Amino acid sequence: MRHIALVELQPYHTETLYSQLSFLRHKGYTVTLFCCDRHRAVIDTFRGDTEAFYFDTHSLGEIWRLRCAIIREGCDTVILNTAQGGRVLKFMLMPMPRRISVYGTIHETHKLTRSRGQKLISARIKGYYVLARYIDDNFPVKKPHTWFSPSFYPDYETIDLGDRKKSDIWISIPGSIENKRRDYGALLRLAQNPNLPDNVKFVLLGNSSIGDGPSFIRQAEEAGVSNRFIRFDNRVDGAEFYSYIKYSDFLMPVITPDTRAAEEYTVSKISGMFPLTHAFGIRMLCHELFSTVTHFDYPALFYRTDDELIEILKRGKPENAITPLSLDTEADRYVSLFENTQK
Repeated sequence: MRHIALVELQPYHTETLYSQLSFLRHKGYTVTLFCCDRHRAVIDTFRGDTEAFYFDTHSLGEIWRLRCAIIREGCDTVILNTAQGGRVLKFMLMPMPRRISVYGTIHETHKLTRSRGQKLISARIKGYYVLARYIDDNFPVKKPHTWFSPSFYPDYETIDLGDRKKSDIWISIPGSIENKRRDYGALLRLAQNPNLPDNVKFVLLGNSSIGDGPSFIRQAEEAGVSNRFIRFDNRVDGAEFYSYIKYSDFLMPVITPDTRAAEEYTVSKISGMFPLTHAFGIRMLCHELFSTVTHFDYPALFYRTDDELIEILKRGKPENAITPLSLDTEADRYVSLFENTQK
């Protein structure tokens, strides 16, 4: 049985680690985590008996130490939770024993053809994972690949959210406020629409004090609709984050044709919101640009205009969706990538 090194060199994307740990444990593999030291608190919530080592992966010397630890621990397969970026390129250019095979998750497949650094990574990687079936359908290069759904999460205890009014409709938008990821102009126009029911609140489920957050909050205040938004001035993690998700009536990616990366979201990458809809059955409010994406297999309600969206909201929260997630199926597909490409 193989000894797997599950590696995250980047200071983000921890949301996809737990699913992969679940798949590998389910199939009986020995797994050791090697991670950026910023992830210690998140990984401590995973529970279980997985061994973990932490490194300051901003440092080239620490990346070398991580590489040496993988060899010392006797791992024969490396799976990169994020198989892109400068830190990963440095790692991939380091010599590795021939017995070690490297695979990894590519979060933005358009980089496979556009990025010189990614091409260097690809030359040394045996196969790629992507995070949705529709992305796997559009995989742009000849390389072994498959997909998995990162929709498995630790069993956090739901906490009481005292600021929730029973009559409110909560639309949650996870993540920090970044204009390149979402169309916040459209969100602001929706919040100002006089036909929007008074009980609709938008939960900005991320740190609104960084990035484009302060600018958006200022615009909402100037427009007189700041009361429409529940916001946070720090990162929302763990039980608090998932409790807000569970209490939500809808999730909303706020991706429209005017979003800077709109086309990429329909072909080469996912929103972190998509796996949450699968995990919790909370329906997404999606612009109709996603309605024609083959294998966009998420519980979603599609709208074309603000008026259509408001009509959906006036009908109230629908029943949660029952999503066809199977740990057996996901784990089998996941391990097939490295089991079918053995030396």
